[in-house]
Amino acid sequence: MKNRVNNILVLLVTIGVFLVYLSPASAQGPSCSSGYQYNASQGKCVSQQPPTTCPQGYVLSTDKKSCILNPAGLPSPLCEQGFSYSPDRGFCSPRADAAPQPDCGAGYRFDKTLKSCQPAGTIPQPTCGHGFSYNTAIGRCSPRADAAPQPDCGSGYRFDKTLKSCQPVGTLPQPTCPQYYLYDSSNGKCKPTVTPPQPECGAGYQFDRTLKSCRPYGTLPQPKCPQHYVYEAYGVCRAQSSPSPYCPSGYLLHSEQKKYLCKPPSSSSPPDPTCPSGFEFNSQQKVCVGTLMPTCSGN
Repeated sequence: MKNRVNNILVLLVTIGVFLVYLSPASAQGPSCSSGYQYNASQGKCVSQQPPTTCPQGYVLSTDKKSCILNPAGLPSPLCEQGFSYSPDRGFCSPRADAAPQPDCGAGYRFDKTLKSCQPAGTIPQPTCGHGFSYNTAIGRCSPRADAAPQPDCGSGYRFDKTLKSCQPVGTLPQPTCPQYYLYDSSNGKCKPTVTPPQPECGAGYQFDRTLKSCRPYGTLPQPKCPQHYVYEAYGVCRAQSSPSPYCPSGYLLHSEQKKYLCKPPSSSSPPDPTCPSGFEFNSQQKVCVGTLMPTCSGN
């Protein structure tokens, strides 16, 4: 009888130990790293974090779930040399400080005073005959006050300034004056003829009465201006047309309300935000999701 009771007690103890081992308190389920939670449906450790940044030209939305275009971060459209983009007007405008100079080609230069092409180098000044000098104000040869010649009476005679005639006795010869001068008996001086000599410019040049200066023989080349400019008669290059703006590398030109914007190629479908290392952006949940395989431990 006593042995039978002992056997029953041993059986009860064995059953109790087995039940304790199977209880939830003693079961060791999957464990996850700090910041992760075990997802039974996926069988993985899952963690969620908000996105951190967006590609250039975009910023995170207010709810930090998507990237939206950032107009302030977009580059301005570019223009060809001599032009700048006007955002208010929406096209390339000529820069006032970069107006090109007219070009005359090899061997010539543009003269701002004459407003025409002139041979390179120094243009000669007009010259006049003996006793004359060139008068730039009137564009003619004028007699020099300090070089008026004295009347000449010939061999054996002299000019008498008091009598204003050639002396001595006998038939006195009449005073004579150099070329371009005539003797004036009223004052006993040589005076210039009515028609003074024409200015001379030297080989390869001729005197232009209209411009009152020396001009080279032949036809001078016409001034030329760069592309998009036209030469005006008053001596400047005026913008005739505006070149089309363009964008830096990596951007496309978009026209919106008669103005231009440089946008990334993916502006019609904004890119996904970027996530921290070890996370991927979930486009359905709009969050950065990281997954790890759980670890298990037991007795």
